[in-house]
Amino acid sequence: MKPWADYLITGVRYGKGASVTKIDQVLVISFTLLSRSAPIPIGRERLIDCLHRGIPLGTALLRSSEWYKGRFVSLVEIEGVRYVKTTQEQARGDWLADLPLF
Repeated sequence: MKPWADYLITGVRYGKGASVTKIDQVLVISFTLLSRSAPIPIGRERLIDCLHRGIPLGTALLRSSEWYKGRFVSLVEIEGVRYVKTTQEQARGDWLADLPLF
């Protein structure tokens, strides 16, 4: 897979209880044509900060020992609250479609 975003999200963990619709952490890798970094866990606030600063983020899926391009990740603001999504749906809550949970 050719790199198509600066950093790729490869896994997601959502909160518990009342926070089940918000991301707790994601696993992020740096991906180049020559190498891939080890996954680094980052929290929701740092993820939102990166997206707000315009850092390109996408998702990547590992299937049968190969990486596949996922979707671009963006911030969607709904009623003054920022959510992290791979779609532009207007439901309240973060959503990174197709990513495995960790």
